Amino acid sequence: MASLTYNVDDVAASKASLTDQFDSILAVKTDITSIALYSEDGTTLFVNDSTSLPQKNGVSKELWFQKAMANPTLNVFTPSIENSFIMSKVLAYDKGAGSTVLFVKVSSVASSIYQVDLGYNGGILIYDKDYVAVYSSDTNLTAEQIPLLKAGVIGYREVSYATHTYVLSQYTISNTQWRLAIFQNFDAVKATMNRFIWTIMILVAALVVVTILILIVVTRSITRPLYALRSSMQKVEEQGYTSYEPVPISGSTETRDLGRNYNEMMLRIKTLNEDVLAEQNAQRLSELHALQNQINPHFLYNTLDSIVFMIDDGKNKEASEMVVALSRFFRISISKGRNIIPLKDEVEHVRNYLLIQKLRYKEAFEYTFDVPEDLNDLLVLKLILQPIVENAIQHGLLNKDGVGKIAIAAHMEGEILVLSVTDNGYGIMPEKIDEIYESFKDKNVYNGVGLKNVYQRLKIYFGEKADVKVTSVLDEGTTVTLIIPVKERKINEE
Repeated sequence: MASLTYNVDDVAASKASLTDQFDSILAVKTDITSIALYSEDGTTLFVNDSTSLPQKNGVSKELWFQKAMANPTLNVFTPSIENSFIMSKVLAYDKGAGSTVLFVKVSSVASSIYQVDLGYNGGILIYDKDYVAVYSSDTNLTAEQIPLLKAGVIGYREVSYATHTYVLSQYTISNTQWRLAIFQNFDAVKATMNRFIWTIMILVAALVVVTILILIVVTRSITRPLYALRSSMQKVEEQGYTSYEPVPISGSTETRDLGRNYNEMMLRIKTLNEDVLAEQNAQRLSELHALQNQINPHFLYNTLDSIVFMIDDGKNKEASEMVVALSRFFRISISKGRNIIPLKDEVEHVRNYLLIQKLRYKEAFEYTFDVPEDLNDLLVLKLILQPIVENAIQHGLLNKDGVGKIAIAAHMEGEILVLSVTDNGYGIMPEKIDEIYESFKDKNVYNGVGLKNVYQRLKIYFGEKADVKVTSVLDEGTTVTLIIPVKERKINEE
């Protein structure tokens, strides 16, 4: 409550005006419940709500009234019921003195402070200079708090009671003789700080995770096209730059330009490779024809010499049979200009050759074939058996004591066709075999048309896996083996 002094006649004359003024104050200050004016003997001069104020002749006995009269220069605050307080004040006037009484709800003011979480057993206490509680948010705490208040000073400090530690803050309320004490449970403060710290840590961790994820996404958007480019380069290198798959164009501008330039470069390399391969294929085919042409005249010359010899010797019937066999032989040799023929035609071709030589040399040798029928349709180079059989006859069987034997065989080892020509002739010296192998590797070494010619043609047509092997035992015989990877043709002339 606050008190003001007015002349009694002035109050009576301005009652209507005071009513308007006090109603305006009450409308704005919702914490003020009542306003009244009293004379110095306790007579009511003005009141807005008589139900909430002391009645006439009882006011002068109220503590708040007596304190105001005893301290006319101060604003006197006095506790009231329901956590309200009364402020009273005496104002000087010419013909007398009076009091204006204001009721203010202290609890509503404290409750706005009390909304802060003060923790277990924390609370707010308002007390006067005699350490009498004017307001307490929890009356159960008052008895224990008073000794702590008396030992304290203005400010804040740590205190302990009821097995807990508290932060005690004490302040003086201006224009009053009251003090405000706030007890905040220190454990609650620490819990709040811990929650705050954990919240910050979680937020920082989340921010770090989000940052890392963003970095990963951004980095991958940059590196993924580069990895794809590197992988494509490795595959191209492994495949000998013969083929490639275009890399996807994505990522930053620089990465897209790099991928685009790489695709264009590899397309150009592919085109150049195809041109080079076409040129190499044509060159190999040309070499193959040249080597093939070496064989046909070679055999033709030898056969014609034999026919002439037989005619000169009066062996016209045998010469006639040889001419028929020769025509069949060359029919297969020509093969409509093809260099590859089925294995059965190559076997038939060498069979006609042996027939021709048999007519020429009579009982000098015998021959056998061991070629499974399921291999008949395999495609091989033509004229690869005849030069080997010719060598066996010329260098192994002629002038040999007894009957010579030639065995021609074929079988598969996985995807490799193995053809062999075995004779029981004189055999070949190891040094001579080394010379034969040396002629295979060195183009400048010439060792006749036969084996080297076959070796070169097989390499040109079937690649590095194709081979010719020579094994021999002196006075027992020789075997020449052809290794043909039939599924790895390097030239397609079909």
